[in-house]
Amino acid sequence: MPDHNMIKSINEADYGTELAHLKEEVLEAYQQINNALESASEQQVDQLKDFKEKIDNIQIHIEND
Repeated sequence: MPDHNMIKSINEADYGTELAHLKEEVLEAYQQINNALESASEQQVDQLKDFKEKIDNIQIHIEND
């Protein structure tokens, strides 16, 4: 029978690793958006701003975790 405390520890470690990876991905998304905004058309700027708002919401959830 599995040790539930050991499984919980492994799951928490995996969660921490995945959370750190998500934070890196969010940072990379911000960088890509900022780079794209430098040469974007008006329509693309609107799309990029919408995307940035979605990333902002993800960032808020990450920080509140």
